[in-house]
Amino acid sequence: MGNGVRSVEGHVAGEALERLVTWGSTVPNFERHHAADGLFVALGCCDEVSRARPDDLFLMALNITFWFWVDDRSDKYLNASVPQVNWPNLIAIAEDRSTQQQSPEEAYLTELADRMRKRCQFRGDFERWRATAATSLGGMAWEDKISRKGVSPSYVESVEYGAASVTIVNIMHGAYIVNGTHRAARQADERLLQLERYVGLFQRLINDLYSVEKERKEGPNGRVSNAVIVMEQGMGRSAAKHFVEEQAKGCRRLINERLEELGSADPAARMTRNMLHAIDAYYEHAPVRYIT
Repeated sequence: MGNGVRSVEGHVAGEALERLVTWGSTVPNFERHHAADGLFVALGCCDEVSRARPDDLFLMALNITFWFWVDDRSDKYLNASVPQVNWPNLIAIAEDRSTQQQSPEEAYLTELADRMRKRCQFRGDFERWRATAATSLGGMAWEDKISRKGVSPSYVESVEYGAASVTIVNIMHGAYIVNGTHRAARQADERLLQLERYVGLFQRLINDLYSVEKERKEGPNGRVSNAVIVMEQGMGRSAAKHFVEEQAKGCRRLINERLEELGSADPAARMTRNMLHAIDAYYEHAPVRYIT
């Protein structure tokens, strides 16, 4: 476990990390590795300009760290009779239907949304960020619900809801805001919409491949929607893993096709390339959240 933390943290140690750790010092269950993981990926999401602006890098890391933290906090209390995370309240906050701040999750999301709103330069971009946050929370709520039932979903349900619950599309929208990319103006761009969808599907499959052993050890009392474990119901472990690996490779090919269509000068495509490189590197460093 310690090696995983040091491996990731060694690439982000410094003022930016300490600022994030200090901010989270009063947040329940907020760990140093949440901050290190969030900052590591944030460095790939920010372009050269926003990476050099401490407040922009902090905001991007705060966005990503929220998802690491709330996912772990949900998992921590998965066996409790009542969910620790109030998903309906969080979704309401994301959709601007509530100003409640009764729980740590609600307080964190409220502050994050307020910071994103103030940073947003273009009309419609903050609304897109809010919408993708609500979609991510809806996916996580589904994961929580089905895990509590202990009944495995179908493969299609696993990857469709999972593409939302991995939160990567919201992270992309956070990056658009800190990088000054007017994403809302491109809502009719099918190439970009497809790119975001494929990134969500890819991230779900890759996440499941890296977390399968951890989630298998948790058994029916843990996350039951891992795509590899779902596929093992109809085939052996080796075949199931190979199947999901091939699906992930297919998604990555689709991503690369859309990136090529958009071109190297496209700011959304450039950010996506850099973000995916950062995520690839993140997994290579064996982050603590995937240690069995």
